[in-house]
Amino acid sequence: MEIPPSTGPQRLARALASYAGVSDEHEVFQTLIRHLPVIAFRIDAEGRIAESSGKARDALVARRGDSTGRLVTEAYADAPEVLEAIARAQRGETVQIEVRIAGQDYRVAYEPAADGAVVGVALALP
Repeated sequence: MEIPPSTGPQRLARALASYAGVSDEHEVFQTLIRHLPVIAFRIDAEGRIAESSGKARDALVARRGDSTGRLVTEAYADAPEVLEAIARAQRGETVQIEVRIAGQDYRVAYEPAADGAVVGVALALP
């Protein structure tokens, strides 16, 4: 099954649930983020990291500390490409970047959400 590169984590879970014949998209999504080296996140309309989860999150938190509840401008002040990607997503654009944070490379997709928030997923690269 081909998944477009701009597909957000919720749409990916919905597509996989449909493909697998499973009715609970949330269960599929939770399984994905528990077992794949990813971080799923939501940034609210004010630019605060509202939530994040996933197998790769623990390693990032161990290196940088927990950024949940912090403004992205504070948490990622040392990563201007992250701030630019988030700003573009806040303006309605779907953005994908590769970035090195705390010694780990990530491929990150950011998508605008209906409520002015940004949702995304970061894949830890080998």
